[in-house]
Amino acid sequence: MYSKCMFFSINNEGGFNEGLLNNTYIKDEGLFIDASKRGSYYSFSFDSQENGTVWHMINIWSNKMDFEVYYYASDNKQCIKKNADKKIDIDKFMLDSSYEQDEKEKCLEEFWEKKKDVRKMSFTMSDDGYSGNMSSLFVDTAGRYLWIRIKVPEVMGDDIKDLIIKKIRLYYPRTSFLSYLPRVYQNDAESRDFLDRYLSIFGTIYDEFEEEIDNISKYFDPDAVEDEYLKWLSSWLAITSDDIWDKKRRELLKKAPEIYKIRGTKRAIEQMIELYTGERPKIVEYFEYKEFLKDPDQKDRLINLFGNDPYTFSVLISSECVKENHQKIAVRKILMEEKPGYTETRLILLKNSIELDGHTYLGINSIFMENSKLLLDPEQSVLYNNELRDE
Repeated sequence: MYSKCMFFSINNEGGFNEGLLNNTYIKDEGLFIDASKRGSYYSFSFDSQENGTVWHMINIWSNKMDFEVYYYASDNKQCIKKNADKKIDIDKFMLDSSYEQDEKEKCLEEFWEKKKDVRKMSFTMSDDGYSGNMSSLFVDTAGRYLWIRIKVPEVMGDDIKDLIIKKIRLYYPRTSFLSYLPRVYQNDAESRDFLDRYLSIFGTIYDEFEEEIDNISKYFDPDAVEDEYLKWLSSWLAITSDDIWDKKRRELLKKAPEIYKIRGTKRAIEQMIELYTGERPKIVEYFEYKEFLKDPDQKDRLINLFGNDPYTFSVLISSECVKENHQKIAVRKILMEEKPGYTETRLILLKNSIELDGHTYLGINSIFMENSKLLLDPEQSVLYNNELRDE
């Protein structure tokens, strides 16, 4: 049925600003109507481009609040009577800066309350905390232009929260499952109207399913999927360490297909660690220093630094990238998940200091300074974790 229906959608600041706001304001979450001050939202006209358009239905996404929607359709924009013998364009009237805000609100209030063809629908939220998409059919609403007004009921108490409208959709022209039934079901006007409204319940359910299917791709797009579905989408790619990737899950999902093509390799491990820490690690494998073990002068030092197991590789990361203990645990989890099954890993955290016979690497965690004279007291010794500075 959506294929036969068009709609107007209001879901951002620009859309909500196309109207008159009375004790109403706009935030990132949507349109806020001040319930304590009985705020109202008056829309500009929605133009179907065709006279006599029969408007179909309205969908409103809101918080848990009772509210009322007034609506009016006409082929003519000259609806507001300012003088006894003259009507003016309602849209131009709302935009006209020569009128004070109070005067506009008073005139619009009178229009919406007294205009003969204005109709009203009420939305009542259930007590179970439900909030979301509410819909209702327009009744006997025909005309090229449609206007709506949203307000909080007068009967509500003062201790109430603001009404938040997140999104509005207005569908046209009228579509109904009734058109698929034999003509005999449309002969009697009263019965036809009841059956039309009854079938609209199932039509709305069908439309929601149809729209969900049409937009199913949004659940598979890492950039578009909502936060609540990120973990579900992660499970498709065997991303099991949910606590690790909470803040960088979207980025991982985007890169995972390419990384998984090389999973278990040195390059894949480097990319995964870089994605988490923001810095690419240095990975040292046994074959890289195997030949140097034949040198007696270097053997003990290399074994002390990187080990003597051909199935163990060392991963060197700056300690600045993993300052917290939970970050170190997370990196170890990533290594356990990404390493080849027959191998073991050693995580080495590089400190920004010189450690004799330790993990000190020029250009990584140490640099050359200017030449300067250095005098050590022969009576003193240089202990671990000291710093040499040029004063």
